[in-house]
Amino acid sequence: MNKKMMSVLAVLAIICGVSTVWAHGGFAEHHGGYVGNNGGFVGPQAEPKSVTVEEAKSMNDEAKILVKGHIISAAGDDDYMFKDNTGTIKVEIDKDIWKGVTVKPEDNVEILGEVDRHLQKETSIEAEAIAIVPSK
Repeated sequence: MNKKMMSVLAVLAIICGVSTVWAHGGFAEHHGGYVGNNGGFVGPQAEPKSVTVEEAKSMNDEAKILVKGHIISAAGDDDYMFKDNTGTIKVEIDKDIWKGVTVKPEDNVEILGEVDRHLQKETSIEAEAIAIVPSK
């Protein structure tokens, strides 16, 4: 093969290799390779801020938070009313988040989630994890 053809093939090989890495979400040192089909970052994360219901209601949309209190009632589908010493807020807890945990109104719980601000309705929390915690 001539030099021009070899150069074209080398460039194509490099492009195909880079495309494969991009298609798999990039590199992640933690896994020693690519992250996977959905991509993402693997490494240190910002710690969620432990807040009260009152504070959560005034925080920015998608702020990572941790609230402690009680789920006092179901509010339809995946929605529940959560209460602490400062107020009550609606929390969306998808079925896959429960992971077998059964909660009663008298149980103390911690909910890790994100603030979900809405234009036409009250601010709520979208749960990412839930755990029962011992009473103090």
